[in-house]
Amino acid sequence: RTHHHIVCFILSLSKMSEEKKVYVMYGSATGNGESIAEDVSSQCNEQGIETVCMPLNDAKKLSLKDLASTVIIICATTGNGDAPENADGWWRSVKLRSAAKDLFTGVRFAVLGLGDTNYDKFCHMGISIDKRLGELGGVRLLDLFCADEGTGVMEDTVEEWREALFTKLQVATGEAEASPAVVEESETAPAVAEEMYAAPVVVEESET
Repeated sequence: RTHHHIVCFILSLSKMSEEKKVYVMYGSATGNGESIAEDVSSQCNEQGIETVCMPLNDAKKLSLKDLASTVIIICATTGNGDAPENADGWWRSVKLRSAAKDLFTGVRFAVLGLGDTNYDKFCHMGISIDKRLGELGGVRLLDLFCADEGTGVMEDTVEEWREALFTKLQVATGEAEASPAVVEESETAPAVAEEMYAAPVVVEESET
């Protein structure tokens, strides 16, 4: 029996090491997106939610549906509705028509767009990423938020988004912890509204 318990313990540790994490990824031109992502990642870790924080381009070759339970993306818009340099490669690969339709199957996602309404394509990247993740099988954890740097309310929107995000994350991670393999209830992520969040939207635009 002792040997059996040891084997079970080792298998348990192995399973824990293989658990999917929350990936916090960003596309940032001026540093705002990166700063928000790092803050979110730190807050997750403080609450016992293991995260990986990286620029979007670093995730280009990762199979996120195998690695991530949730992806949280903070992305600015630059130029004429373009992705920031540290997100452009990832976005080019994800938006391809040939991209696998199950690329994000089963992965919860939340997107915060950073922008400026003084530009024509306000939060274009945030809007585009949110739409594309849904098309590729992702499960919307939280409706899209767009923060507008041009009106001076960006920080308020980011804080509102952060509060809503952690409320949803706590529910999602709580359900996962409460549903061991032998329990068949609550196997899917909570239902999420399909309509876009109507309140503030934020975009971090580059003036170059």
